Amino acid sequence: MNTEVYNRSLAKAERVRALLRRKKVSKTLQALLSASLLAYLASILKWRELLHLIQETKSNLLLIAPILLLLAVLFSAARWYYILKDMNINRKIKQLYSYYLIGMFYSVFLPGAIGGDVARVAGCNSEEDDSLTKITTSVIIERICGLTALFLMGSFAISFLLPPSALSALGTSVIIYVKIVSIALFVVLLVLLFKNLLGYTSVLEHKFERLKRGFPNILGSIKQLTRVTVLVTFIFSGLFQSFDIVSSFIIAKALGMSISLPLLFAIMPVVYMFTILPVSLGGLGVREGSLVFLLTKVNVPASDAVALSFMLYINRVAVGTLGGIIHLFSAKPVKTIILVKNEMCFIQL
Repeated sequence: MNTEVYNRSLAKAERVRALLRRKKVSKTLQALLSASLLAYLASILKWRELLHLIQETKSNLLLIAPILLLLAVLFSAARWYYILKDMNINRKIKQLYSYYLIGMFYSVFLPGAIGGDVARVAGCNSEEDDSLTKITTSVIIERICGLTALFLMGSFAISFLLPPSALSALGTSVIIYVKIVSIALFVVLLVLLFKNLLGYTSVLEHKFERLKRGFPNILGSIKQLTRVTVLVTFIFSGLFQSFDIVSSFIIAKALGMSISLPLLFAIMPVVYMFTILPVSLGGLGVREGSLVFLLTKVNVPASDAVALSFMLYINRVAVGTLGGIIHLFSAKPVKTIILVKNEMCFIQL
């Protein structure tokens, strides 16, 4: 029996090593893509205009931006707290806030925004049998509510706040994309709110049988959420997204740019969707490229758009660095979660 267990452990370790080798190659390709996109953005810069923009920067406004982002993270920690509470997982908001900041630290360096989510899940996980599944589910619910709030606010800005000239400049494809995704996410939110009435659970269990085998309690965790918790999560998500976008608006004003707040609400959903794609390191290059593309469509000078995109990144790095300091002095090490054929493996970061 011991020999059998030993052989299974060796096979599992080999699968993990093979996965890590593949991820190393993937990381290299992602770094190359980020570097290529950043090099392209640097090539379209007008350096004299950029230097003048930096000289005219209002530093007092720049100090407000990270404060707003820290407040936004507090709203995120609050929504996470209420979701976990419904799942009978007791964590203090202070703990969840620190896990969020640590997640932001890792999201700066790991591919896409998902890397930060993995760090959050691993940091919040305990030795309880079903805590990992529940915490993973809570992060998925967070993402759904966050995306829904972001796209609904973007759709509202497009429908009621942006002038016709800005709508024409953005183009029909961007407008249709934001509205279609908004409708799809709103339907998902309704399913979360009225899951028992819609009777969707049996359909999901049939369609995603493989997912159910890997995470046998994930649907059960979703069923534990009350409508009040889903609504509170959605409201906190709206506050988080609003503070995050206002933080970006403050940076734009610090740089002396004439960008309206409704415009940022309209384009940030598209930028975010590009950012979460795991094709670059921490979304670096992809986020900046997509933001520059959309801003130049509404006649923002390329140098201004590039400067804004990099300042937004620096703002996140500054807040993420605080998470790195918290992680450095944390008593509990954060471990990365690796899934190998439905098996959970932990490697200390």
